[in-house]
Amino acid sequence: MCFRCLVVSACLLLLIASPVIAGDTDRVDKFELFAGPSTLGTNPYSYPLEGWNAALTWKLNRKFGLVFQSDALFYGGLYSSTPCFEPGTPFGCNVQRRWVDFLMGPAVRITQFRRVRPFAKLLIGGVHVSEDRLTGLSSTSGFFEQPNSDINFAVAVGGGLDIVVNERFTFRLIEADVVTRKKDSLYNPDSFDVRTVKPSFGLVVSF
Repeated sequence: MCFRCLVVSACLLLLIASPVIAGDTDRVDKFELFAGPSTLGTNPYSYPLEGWNAALTWKLNRKFGLVFQSDALFYGGLYSSTPCFEPGTPFGCNVQRRWVDFLMGPAVRITQFRRVRPFAKLLIGGVHVSEDRLTGLSSTSGFFEQPNSDINFAVAVGGGLDIVVNERFTFRLIEADVVTRKKDSLYNPDSFDVRTVKPSFGLVVSF
């Protein structure tokens, strides 16, 4: 699916959901705050990015809500499977890479049992990816730094499963987002659609 199609679909969903939400008088005026560990389950970087996922949901009624989500994922360590400096040198790279996204959009409860609550969501926003590399040119010349960063528009389609503990606390057993972002000129200059799977789990607090 092309990136433009995902953006159009997200906008259409927002337009369609608005009158449905407005017509539901069974309102629940409270918020949900989610926090938990997260990782890029599949990513184009060949090494893991790990960190945290946090989201605030404004519950418009019992089924619909607006989600404001942010993820901060990091990697730091030696990466030497492919040369990232002058060809022919035998040294690896000390890479520090960061992924920070800010997304928002509608979420819906697919169905609601007493203790089990599956949900789905569609979010749009942006992703900021940055990298610092210390690269070895030779055994005597030391290292030099190559900082770089890139900001891309993104669409996330996902869902998950909540297990209700009590009226205030819910355990999010699994949440998975498929994040598609525009051309990543920093790491994938030949790719226009970069898709990554981002699973997470954690605790939801209602207030």
